Amino acid sequence: MPQAQPLLQRAVALFTRHLDPDTSDRKHRLELARTHLRLADGWMAHGDLPAAQAAVDRARAVLNGLAALDPGHAELPHVWVWVHNLASAIARRAGDWVRVEAEEQASRQRLLALETAQPANARFQEDLAGNAHWLAIAAAGRRDADATARWSLEASERWTALVRQDPDVRSTRLRQLDVMTASGLLLVDAGAPARGLQRLQAVDGPLRAAAARWPDDLDMQLRLLWQALALALAVAAESQGLPDAGRLWADTQRQADALRAAHGGQPKALTQLALVDYRRARLAAEQAHAAGSLPPSTLDALARAVAALDTLRQRRQLAPMSQVVQLYEGRALLARLGQPASR
Repeated sequence: MPQAQPLLQRAVALFTRHLDPDTSDRKHRLELARTHLRLADGWMAHGDLPAAQAAVDRARAVLNGLAALDPGHAELPHVWVWVHNLASAIARRAGDWVRVEAEEQASRQRLLALETAQPANARFQEDLAGNAHWLAIAAAGRRDADATARWSLEASERWTALVRQDPDVRSTRLRQLDVMTASGLLLVDAGAPARGLQRLQAVDGPLRAAAARWPDDLDMQLRLLWQALALALAVAAESQGLPDAGRLWADTQRQADALRAAHGGQPKALTQLALVDYRRARLAAEQAHAAGSLPPSTLDALARAVAALDTLRQRRQLAPMSQVVQLYEGRALLARLGQPASR
């Protein structure tokens, strides 16, 4: 970002200089707003959240001015969605889930209008699925199980509809499986493990079918591992006579060991294995803290797992953003438990 910053700021100055205050001057105003958003994106990647938010706010002001002069401009809704998405990402980085929900709701209204105007455009369906997913994550952060269930179901249904449109697109199938598994795990995080377990059991059929269709596929193996972990976490959080947690943890460990032996050098495998290690360390720390006794070794294990995720983030191996959120949540948990996380 330090190298790109002067160029982007120069572009801002040039566009600002050429604005005509008496006309909509739509081209320059839109490019000025987009340049502010590119600056915001860079500042956020660099870790400067106040600078990123200030750039987003300047983009909002430009778009508000254009909307007052030319409210029907066709490009406005698209750039507004970018504004809301960036503002939501900044809020996620700051752990402000109330603001995340507000920005995602604002984005949702614009996306729904775009979808209504172009119902056959798959891009808006994907964007709305992602929007519902983030609303589910925000609801889980508030431990609102009903809202988590509602939004995560919408995300799953939208991706399932996209799969039905073209079942041979592997990337769409992978995203569907990710969101369906996340639907169950988010309910566990929201304090509704029994409901989460039902969602996770429901994804087993589609996941096994996809794994059979693409055998020996590393991406499928990683998703089977994540589902095994999610099932174990759901059972560990629920004490109402559910299946044996030990068996599920053993299955998770077996799959993790097999992946580590066969694909341990591949970045995507390292990332998923680090996420599995983090969730196990997080569970152990939360359970020990709830029991009133948190051994230093348990806290150290969590700190190491969080540090491993941060290393992956610095190498740009922690993606998509939902994986980065695990790092932010881990840092927040360490802070609550009395140990600062490395930055």
